[in-house]
Amino acid sequence: MKHLLSLLAISLLGWNMALAQIENFALKKRATASSFTEVGGLKFPGGAVDGIKNGGYGFHTQLEDNPWWQVDLGMEIAIDKIVVYNRQDCCSERARTIQVFLSTDGVNFENAYQHNGTIFGGVRDQKPLQVSLQFKKARFVRLQLNQRNALHLDEVEVYGVMAQLANLALGKSASQSSTSAYSHENDAQGGVDGVKNGLFGFHTDSEKDPWWQVDLGGIAKLDKIFVFNRQDCCAERAQTLSVSISPDGVNFQTVSDLSNTVFGGVKDNEPLRIFLNEQEYLARYVRVQLRDVNALHLDEIEVYGKMISQTPPTPVVEPVITTPPVLEPVPPVTLFEHERFGGASLNINGNWDASMNPQWNDRVSSIKVPAGYKIIVYEHTLQTGASMTLTKDWTIANGNFTFNDKISSIKIVETPKPKLSPPAVAVSEITGGTYFIVTSANNKFLDQAVVNGPIILLDADAKESQQWEIAPAGDGYVHILSKLNSLFLDQYVEKGEAVASSGNGQTNQQWLIQSTGNGFYTIVSRANGKALNHDATRSNMPLAPRNGSATQQFKLIPVSGTSQPDVTPSIPTAPVEVVNCSLTDKQFADAKKAIKSQAFRDQKMATAKLALKNKCVSLDQIRGFVELFAFEDQKLDFVKFAYDITDNKDDYYTLHDVFTFLLTKDDFNEFLQSKK
Repeated sequence: MKHLLSLLAISLLGWNMALAQIENFALKKRATASSFTEVGGLKFPGGAVDGIKNGGYGFHTQLEDNPWWQVDLGMEIAIDKIVVYNRQDCCSERARTIQVFLSTDGVNFENAYQHNGTIFGGVRDQKPLQVSLQFKKARFVRLQLNQRNALHLDEVEVYGVMAQLANLALGKSASQSSTSAYSHENDAQGGVDGVKNGLFGFHTDSEKDPWWQVDLGGIAKLDKIFVFNRQDCCAERAQTLSVSISPDGVNFQTVSDLSNTVFGGVKDNEPLRIFLNEQEYLARYVRVQLRDVNALHLDEIEVYGKMISQTPPTPVVEPVITTPPVLEPVPPVTLFEHERFGGASLNINGNWDASMNPQWNDRVSSIKVPAGYKIIVYEHTLQTGASMTLTKDWTIANGNFTFNDKISSIKIVETPKPKLSPPAVAVSEITGGTYFIVTSANNKFLDQAVVNGPIILLDADAKESQQWEIAPAGDGYVHILSKLNSLFLDQYVEKGEAVASSGNGQTNQQWLIQSTGNGFYTIVSRANGKALNHDATRSNMPLAPRNGSATQQFKLIPVSGTSQPDVTPSIPTAPVEVVNCSLTDKQFADAKKAIKSQAFRDQKMATAKLALKNKCVSLDQIRGFVELFAFEDQKLDFVKFAYDITDNKDDYYTLHDVFTFLLTKDDFNEFLQSKK
């Protein structure tokens, strides 16, 4: 049943509706329940939104505490009323304690209605329960009993209208290619000041391809763009107008390109209208630009949509990191629409959301999981709602029906790979600080004397070429860098010896430092498990298979001051405890600035890892970095990464409060357990 309001002029809760159509938005939408039973025949939650009202029950939960049923309306709706048709063949009294809860995200629910304990009817007596909500906004509607019982209803209808999307451009920061003699003060802002009068809000100079753009202040899902032309004169100057959008202010996608087309504005109600709701458009910047030599002057630009991530304007900074990491491609996860891997299929190579392929929402019945990975499937978009973890191929033919046609987002996680050689306890016993590295047999010092040349053995001289900084490299390994020029100790495979070279992020620059139990240490390459080996007949530093001999034992003497080290006194028999290796305030600020400057989530994470390479961070600094990530899975990934470079692993558990969702906190606790 639909009720058409020819003109609905309502101003409720700060929003307006016009020419709105009230309809049942629950019909045929995805429904879930706390449980279901086969009493009287198997009835799934979708039976309450199938459009069939006959006085029986459309769904039936088990007898349990506070059973619930829920429908996802698919979008945010302004709800006028909810109509609940009770079961009338028996047991109508079981619904007397029914409550209504509303949510916009499927996680946080608000109690909107509590029934008074009376028995209500349904289709047979035309006395269903009608709950008036006065156009409250929600996407998820949950009905729940406030007692121990079984919940069973005939049909649930949710009537409302689609909420009017906000004009995201209003009052936001705008810029333009130039100003003219006709320009106002803060000229570009005239295009988003909310004033539409047919005059020009901004005016560039006459030039080639003039442009104007607005920064929405964060990534938004765009629905439509309205461009109001100047109408006091010269409207034809905008007939070559191009409209484009961008997530980062650098890479733009054209969504409209006029060719000799004159459009109107507020006076004739004929602005240029660009509708973007047929597919997902995510952007932060909207630009309008002429494709000829002329002046650009428009009345107003309106951009409608919904904010996804609210961020401050991107600062203009010189990029700190210029080389992105080389990432191994994720093998495809294959989704199938039918059981036993049948029907249509879709390959995904990273985290997936139904908003990327709407036709695959609630359609999956089988999944192929590649070796070395696990995936987490979620019942709602944005990795929310109930979840299930898969470490191998899954199909409902194996008897697991819970997520059949109920998957709306997927997270792909690489399972930990086995530690590379040596297979013994692969954890460096010294993970930070600056040291002299001295041979055990003849007290010669490792010296980085030649750039990209071999490491040689020389007598002590206390110069920076003989000082080596040790920093975490992850997975229990460390980098060893020359204090002279920050070149990395590198296991040069072709010559079988140690050299100093620029960082490459590979295992040939990662080392394991382990005590031999007598005050000395072995230094082992992660790449092939071979150890540094000082040969009395050679001045350079070859590598050889581990053999436990004195030629593979070194003293690590902490650098203090600039005086020449004394190698005669006893050497510490335990690793040096490094205290407070956190970033300086300037390093912390620079790293945050570099991460903030990235618009895309993957770029933010890659920049964070590169900016902190060979660094050490405190728990407070980790909290500061976490605030830069908008999504829960990114926060968890960063916290896991930072574990290997923190100076306080004992109190790492205190970071659980940076997460919002219980599921993420559980993943974090599981990660900490794996590190013990």
